[in-house]
Amino acid sequence: MTKKLKYLILCICLALLCSCPVLALGEETPVQVSADFGIYHSVKSGRYVPVHIRAEKNGDFETGTVRLSVPVSYQESYIYEKKLTFQNRYIEEVIFYVPIFYNTRKLQIEVLDQEGEPVYSSVETLNIQNDYGEIFTGILDRLENDESRLNHLIIEDNFDLSIREINISTDSFPEHVLDLNLIDVMIVNPSAEKILTAEKRKVLWQWIEQGGVCIMNESSQEDWKIYGNGCCYYYSGDLFSQDEEEIRKIFRSVMGSERLDHISSSALMGSGYDYWDAASLINASDAKNEPPLYPYAVLLVLYMFAVCPLIFLYLRKKRKSIYYGYHVLFCAGLFTVLIYVAGGRTRIYGPVVQYCRVLELQGDWIREDNFIGVKSPDNKENEIAVDSSYAILPIQSGLDSYYLDGEQYDFQDYILKIESREDCSAIKIRNKEAFETSMFLMKRTEKNSGHSMLKASLHIFNDKIEGEVENQTGYNLTDVFVAGYGHFYYIGDLENGEKAEIKDQEMEHYTPEYFSTVSGALREENRGSGEYFISSVFGKPTEQFMAAGFVRTEPSFLESEVYETDGLTIVSQECETAFTEGNQVYYPVLERRPTVISGTFRYESWMMESESCVIQYSLGSDLLIDSVAFHVNPCTSGENTLYRHVFDGSAWFMNWESGQYEEAGSLEGIMTAEQLAPYLNENNQLQIKYEDTDYGNNIYSIGLPFITVTGREKDAGY
Repeated sequence: MTKKLKYLILCICLALLCSCPVLALGEETPVQVSADFGIYHSVKSGRYVPVHIRAEKNGDFETGTVRLSVPVSYQESYIYEKKLTFQNRYIEEVIFYVPIFYNTRKLQIEVLDQEGEPVYSSVETLNIQNDYGEIFTGILDRLENDESRLNHLIIEDNFDLSIREINISTDSFPEHVLDLNLIDVMIVNPSAEKILTAEKRKVLWQWIEQGGVCIMNESSQEDWKIYGNGCCYYYSGDLFSQDEEEIRKIFRSVMGSERLDHISSSALMGSGYDYWDAASLINASDAKNEPPLYPYAVLLVLYMFAVCPLIFLYLRKKRKSIYYGYHVLFCAGLFTVLIYVAGGRTRIYGPVVQYCRVLELQGDWIREDNFIGVKSPDNKENEIAVDSSYAILPIQSGLDSYYLDGEQYDFQDYILKIESREDCSAIKIRNKEAFETSMFLMKRTEKNSGHSMLKASLHIFNDKIEGEVENQTGYNLTDVFVAGYGHFYYIGDLENGEKAEIKDQEMEHYTPEYFSTVSGALREENRGSGEYFISSVFGKPTEQFMAAGFVRTEPSFLESEVYETDGLTIVSQECETAFTEGNQVYYPVLERRPTVISGTFRYESWMMESESCVIQYSLGSDLLIDSVAFHVNPCTSGENTLYRHVFDGSAWFMNWESGQYEEAGSLEGIMTAEQLAPYLNENNQLQIKYEDTDYGNNIYSIGLPFITVTGREKDAGY
């Protein structure tokens, strides 16, 4: 054996010896951890991402803590912690819902022992793409013969948006709505929905109602339905066999330009819920609790007159001006004490919790969203204990995290820590400026064990409403109202157990984007929250109507009463609504999204954002039209009318026989089928050309008339 060979063998042996302790250490690691991020490891910024962590014990490890660190801004993180208790089990699963920001590239997972020492640590790199917008498209149970023409297909050049396919099997379909927060569009193949369990099917439809877009592929007939803030498009063909241009057309149609724009811009923003809306909602909750200034003004005036000139003149008259200085000191001391006592309720010594609680009663269930804001008079670490049954979602402005450097994080330097304890969840906030607000959304769904309800049975026809609304919520409600898309009726206060009768009353109209057009009916302290509620629930055209009211109660989500709290609760429930009278049916909104031939039209708010616009309305191909009503879009009501006004330009109907446009008049009021006969084609399509020369000159949004339809169904035998 040569000397060189001996030297080589020696080096190999030394290397093996050095590696032995590492291998042994790996074998002795108390836990083995695996993690799944988002949907099949796919995530996108601007959303809340589910992080599923699976820990398997490898020895005598019984209890500990799993910690997840999410880089947020500069060198700071959000930290989530939850206890691990294996007991007789070998596998424990933990789920966190965390916000992903523009430059969040990595997450850190740790397992700590009972002494807080790490026994496992890993840094996970996220699969994220921010260079261009992506439409996350879930495909439920893809058929074997389906050829993918969707993946990476660019839908909109202006927004630089492309489709990203995510195949989901019925077996692995999420069991929680938050797990679908990443999905923009869900394509359901034939029979796939029927295979889902009842609970998973409920999750799918809850996701749609909360704003999801679903395409039912190869349906028996083509149809379009609005459910809450989302929609379902029943496509009669096979989407996967269409050419690329047809796929683009379908996606643009079902999503609309506003939704596409939001997806494109949200990649650059913060967490999924709009930061500014949440801030306005929380700040509006304490409108009536601001301390009055009158006591201080009265005390100040008394002090000024007591010191000078009253005391001075009195002492001068008594020839005792030498004592004036003592009187000044006495008055100053006395009024200092009085002002200190009078201002006791204005001083803050601990955390202040502002909230807006939104309860939606759903038969056997209650869905609850709590928007809360926490602020402190100092910049020390503050802790808030809340009910552990809530999912806690931090809300942060995307501007705070945009310039984050992904390689410079100190995972342990946190601005927020959320600890899941046995009896509660703790929110720890630090490194915040005094009175800077930290905002959260807390969500949960619980059984309606008390059978609470705000029951409304309504008949709505030709813009009139009748029926009854009964308060069985357990609360004395104020400012109860009934609303649908563009429709509003104010009832007033309803005590618990009280019933309101409505008899053939006219409904008001409002623009969903500017609820101030009718918010004057509400008390001042309820207006801000009412505006948010109506714009979030009825942000898109839907036949759904809701009854809602307000109440101020102590928050139930706090586990301690040591905090100063202020806020309100909104209680709502969907109405049982009928839109028929005799053989006629009333459509408060059009069943199909209008087709924009030219110009710019915002379907959600029914506004034109160009000088001229040509829109084709589908009034219902299976309907015998009796009349069409044009309602003013009152977008200029309220204190701020800049940038928008009601349409007062010229309008023309397309005459389908002549192929020429004819003047339509003012487009206000009811037009009968006879009047509209030349302008309705065989598919009951009405094409209108609008022109308003006031566009520009600080006018960028023009409210076009709302359209409602009254008719009879063709297959009803009439």
